[in-house]
Amino acid sequence: MAIRTFAQLTFQLGNPGAPNTVYTSTHPADNNLTLQISTNTPTSFAAGAPVPLSSAPTAKGSLIYLNLSPLDLSAAEFAALAVSATDWAARSFPDTQTICLAPTQTIPLDIAPAAISVAIGNFAIANPPSSNPVSLTATYFHVDGLTYGGLGVPGAFGVLLQPPPDKDDLDLHDVLGFAVAETGVVCSIDGYAPVQNTLNLSFGPGNVTRAVTAGPNTAFEVSFVYADDAPGFGALTTPQHGTVFTFGRGGLMKAKKGGGLSPEPNAAADAWSISAGKNLQSPS
Repeated sequence: MAIRTFAQLTFQLGNPGAPNTVYTSTHPADNNLTLQISTNTPTSFAAGAPVPLSSAPTAKGSLIYLNLSPLDLSAAEFAALAVSATDWAARSFPDTQTICLAPTQTIPLDIAPAAISVAIGNFAIANPPSSNPVSLTATYFHVDGLTYGGLGVPGAFGVLLQPPPDKDDLDLHDVLGFAVAETGVVCSIDGYAPVQNTLNLSFGPGNVTRAVTAGPNTAFEVSFVYADDAPGFGALTTPQHGTVFTFGRGGLMKAKKGGGLSPEPNAAADAWSISAGKNLQSPS
C-alpha cells in the first residue's frame, strides 16, 4: 500500500554541525542559529509584509510565524534576537514571542535539499524549560499549493537543548593510542612448570595530535577478562592466576614536574612520556 505524503513545508532550527540543537548559554556567541525552511513539492512565496497573526488570514502575500514561546525566553532575551534572511522581512511580536517572516519579492522554492535559510542571531537563554527536547511550531499562510484560502498550516518540529560544546572537550580515544606489543600468550600446562608471560602496553599519539594535561589524580586503569574454566570466551587467565600479576614501569615512563602527557623527545620511535607530577605512582 502506497503511503500518501501531503504537500507541506518542513522546518529545522539548529547550529552548524548540530542540527535541531539549541545551546543553553547566556553568551549569544555560543549559538549561531539558522532556521531552515524546506518543501516536499515545488512552491513559491508571494511578496508581502509582516502583520500580526490575527491579520494573517486576510493579508496579501505569504507569511510564516515562528513561535518561540516554548523556549521560555525572557522578555529581554526575545527582544535581543536579530532575525535576517535574504529577500525576507521579519517582525517580532513580544506578547506571544512570535517572529513573522514575509518575502519582499516572489521567491520560488524547489524540493529539498533546496532550502530557505533564516539567521537568528544574538540568541541567549538563561533559564531553559525543563522539558527536553522542546517542540516548536511554525505556521504558514498563503503559500502556493500548500495552503487553502486564509487557513494557516502549522508545522511542528523539535529542538534539543544542551550545553554548548567545549572546544577542548576531546575524546581520549582519538588523542591517545594504545597497543600491546605481544600478539599472544603462552599457556601453562598442568604437570609442568608454569610459564611466565610479559606483556608491554604502550601509549602513543592517536589520530588527533593534541597535548593532554594530566593532574595528580590522573590514572589509567588496565583490566583483564577472567574465567574459571575453559573455554573462557576471550579470558586471559583465571581469577586465581590474576592475583599474582606484577606491574612495572617501562623505560619511557617517568615522573616529570608539573605532570602532563607529552611526546618523549629521546625515544627512538614515536612514544609518549606519561606523568602526573610528584603524585605519580606506579605499582610494582
